[in-house]
Amino acid sequence: MTSPLTQAVLVFRGGANGEEPPIRVIQGRNTQILGDARGGNDKVSIDPVNNEILVPTGKGGISNEGEIPTAILVFDRMANGDVAPKRVLSGPDTLIDGRKPPVAVDPIRNLMVVNRGNALLIFDRTASGNTKPKAVIQGPK
Repeated sequence: MTSPLTQAVLVFRGGANGEEPPIRVIQGRNTQILGDARGGNDKVSIDPVNNEILVPTGKGGISNEGEIPTAILVFDRMANGDVAPKRVLSGPDTLIDGRKPPVAVDPIRNLMVVNRGNALLIFDRTASGNTKPKAVIQGPK
């Protein structure tokens, strides 16, 4: 679960309820997790096969460093504290644009799918940097 007010990913024990505290918190400057005034990050995906947490960030807010870039941040599932993502997918060649795009992983075919609103962008699961999609699925313009 994400916390837009704290710009963090909170990990709870399965079956947690009530006021039980998280077992891990990914938060801090090194994480590159930036929320905004419109609700922070709310589209976290889990890849249980490869033990990764995918956190999209996006336009629509301003941090102390300027406009929040659109990116997919990938963390180890057991990450805790102020840790850097193990991979960041971001840049103009990715075609990823917009506010915190939904992302999903196909661990069988080793693919990552990013919803750009009018298109699905298909990447290798381990893509990082300013990588072009392997494929783009979209209807007529």
